[in-house]
Amino acid sequence: MTVTWESVFCTVTATSTADAASNQRRDEGCSTRVFSTITACSVTASTFTSTTTVLPSQTARPGCGPNTCGNGKTCGVKQHLGKRAVPRTTEPGICHWAGPESYANPADFMASEGNLGSSRAMGTENSKIVPLPEDGKTSSEVVGFFDKPVSLAVPHLVGCTSIIVVSRKGAWANHIWELPVFRPEEDDESGAIKYALPGTLDFTEDDFPAMQQLAFFKTEALDKLHKPYDPVTPEHQFGLDDLKGSDKPKDEAWQGHLFDADSDPQVFAFIPYVTIDDEADPNYMVEHPQNLPAAWDRHDLRNPRADQNGDTFNDMISAELKSIFGEKDLPIRRVLYAPDVEDFEDAGFNSHRGRALIQYQPADDSCDSKARWRIWFEGQVDAPTEEKEWSPLDERGGEASAQLCGGGGNNQRRQACSVSTTVSITTTTSVIDSTSSELSTSITISQTITPTVVVPVTTATASSSDSVPTTTATPTVVPTGGGDPFCQTLTFEDSSTAVLCS
Repeated sequence: MTVTWESVFCTVTATSTADAASNQRRDEGCSTRVFSTITACSVTASTFTSTTTVLPSQTARPGCGPNTCGNGKTCGVKQHLGKRAVPRTTEPGICHWAGPESYANPADFMASEGNLGSSRAMGTENSKIVPLPEDGKTSSEVVGFFDKPVSLAVPHLVGCTSIIVVSRKGAWANHIWELPVFRPEEDDESGAIKYALPGTLDFTEDDFPAMQQLAFFKTEALDKLHKPYDPVTPEHQFGLDDLKGSDKPKDEAWQGHLFDADSDPQVFAFIPYVTIDDEADPNYMVEHPQNLPAAWDRHDLRNPRADQNGDTFNDMISAELKSIFGEKDLPIRRVLYAPDVEDFEDAGFNSHRGRALIQYQPADDSCDSKARWRIWFEGQVDAPTEEKEWSPLDERGGEASAQLCGGGGNNQRRQACSVSTTVSITTTTSVIDSTSSELSTSITISQTITPTVVVPVTTATASSSDSVPTTTATPTVVPTGGGDPFCQTLTFEDSSTAVLCS
């Protein structure tokens, strides 16, 4: 007897077509393999067919959104944090920023300083962090650079995107959720992928909602680069349009001129690599992966994608920034990070991954001191990604005090640095009256900044027949003691003296 067995194998693969909306996993069909077993002879042959269809289960791709990072988790943002993850071992001087050197382990610097923005502890008022609203909306934070050190942190990102702008006048950073802005929420409880329409949690879509996703991205990512919501939300009070070229005077609204061209604005795009969730992948959980493309670039081959048939999401953001600043060649510095898929919440308060930190410190009252800003990303401890310095700006009205430690009160002391020590003094002897025997000597002292001058006037007597010379003398300058104001004694060739104080 010969028994014939037929085994049926079915394969399901992902396909990509020109229509993004039709990019689906589809059944490629089944194949049959036949084999026979001889169990006896002289028996009537019969055939038994067994058909088995195997459909692999479909799983939703992980990502960071209000559902996975929100609902009280907030992607590592610890509200009402009373202390740092790790305390500083040394405190910076007055009007100076903290650095990796402030910690026993410099690797603790990024997470600990960043978490200060979520604290309400005394002394953290000038530490800010970009908020992460749980409703999936775009958020931002802005700080001005004045007479005190300030910092602005981007929290522990796990797939989301942040645009950062820093100038001599202040800094702004935003947060754009990965889900639902770049792609919709997915659900796999039924064994097949169901998509939610962007901005909802109604998992009713069998087909990828490409058109709806593109429209949602424009509203939540591109439009919110320009303006906040209407009405304005506490988590996103300013778009970039509000922070440059304002028609309000500079002495009324410092925010409206934060990124004017004369403030030298610098733009950074803090974006993720493609997320790796396969533990067998050599780039899994690697902080600095090799040969991995940026998410939402053309080389990101994941599908389905709403931006698959046109400009990529990253290209759209870059184009929008160039339009906002009116520069088609606007330099945008891209900084990539690898999402930490094993620690969405930064549960230990200590992860530097997916973080950025902008710091500012004002100038002090020394003559050569500069105002400065710097920006750090992730685990840097040796040097920041970028650092700028400039001569401190004067008061800008209202709360916009000068960029000097302690405010405008130090202006007078710094102004003393610019007083020239070169003094031009001319002595001229001339006839006051042709019939008079009185001659007078006058002394004229000129400076860039008007000093306090004590000048004696000497009087000489001569006959009208005497010739009257006109001379120009260079005095000998001798400092007279110390103190404030600083004074100098000027001795002329005729032994007359004058005291110059500044």
